[in-house]
Amino acid sequence: MNYFEWFNLPVSFAIDIAVLKKKYFELSKKYHPDFFTQVDDTEKEKVLEFSTLNTNAFNTLNDFNKRLKYVLQIKNVISVDEKFDLPNSFLMEMMDLNEQISDGIALENCKNEIENLETNWFKAIEKILTASDLNNVSAADLEQVKLFYFKKKYVSRLKNQLAEKSK
Repeated sequence: MNYFEWFNLPVSFAIDIAVLKKKYFELSKKYHPDFFTQVDDTEKEKVLEFSTLNTNAFNTLNDFNKRLKYVLQIKNVISVDEKFDLPNSFLMEMMDLNEQISDGIALENCKNEIENLETNWFKAIEKILTASDLNNVSAADLEQVKLFYFKKKYVSRLKNQLAEKSK
């Protein structure tokens, strides 16, 4: 059972967070270990597994970046620890930003540029990312989301570096 099945949600990059939270809290109450103190050890272990599954599922689906990766894994587009070769043009652009951040040059401009890049990347695949049903999404569309995911992952390191320099 995948995390979407656990919460009875369709596999999607875009989910209703309020519905997710509601289902999480319902299952948290249902499988809370404190309610199972009088059962045998086998049943306690099962409840603990469900409680852990519930928490892990919620933490993954509640976080957009984790959800992106998880959906791509479900769709067999990426493997768990995949290393992805980003385009050289992207890497050169990131190298320029990295140098500016390292040198402390125009940090606010770097921040704005990163935000603009992320916004443009999102807009380019927004239709895919906001689809409520991924059954009609092509393999090529999922490859675009994969590229988006790895670009975001790369840029998050720059954002962390930028936050450190800005302190």
